[in-house]
Amino acid sequence: MLTDRQLVAYWAKITLTSPADCWEWVGARNEKGYGRFWTARYGLLKAHRVSYQLAHPDEDISGWNVCHSCDNRICCNPNHLWLGTTEDNNKDMLQKGRYADWEDYQDTKLNPEKVAEIKQRRWAGETRKKIALEFGVSIAAIQKIDLEKTWKFVPWPEGKRIFSKRGRPRKHRMIDAAET
Repeated sequence: MLTDRQLVAYWAKITLTSPADCWEWVGARNEKGYGRFWTARYGLLKAHRVSYQLAHPDEDISGWNVCHSCDNRICCNPNHLWLGTTEDNNKDMLQKGRYADWEDYQDTKLNPEKVAEIKQRRWAGETRKKIALEFGVSIAAIQKIDLEKTWKFVPWPEGKRIFSKRGRPRKHRMIDAAET
């Protein structure tokens, strides 16, 4: 993957400590705070993805997220990294209560619990207008939730979105409790 020269440059940007501690990236970071590493052949790479790939050279990580068990975006310790889907990463985030720095957004009308309720009600077939009025938000805000333009990390009931990327309802059938 990387040349010897690139490997030297890469490892020079990581503060190595014990295998149990975070190995923090001290090089450049992207707009979301993840370490980034540039190569002529591959362009900009996320530093933690490079670390995972170096530790697991036989695994194909394309199409996967490299997630942090330590929740430290600049950590490059492969012992703290795992492969998962976006849904896996979002579930991990919710379980750990680390969705955004919620304290910074206390003045918003919605929070993850309210959005989960909105998604449940949309799944059950309630209209955007009815839900928007009840939560004191615009119909467009509910539409953005439907289309996953906002609040992507809050999972849908059954783990499935009910709207396509173009905003068209997907066919779904709720199973009545009496049928089970």
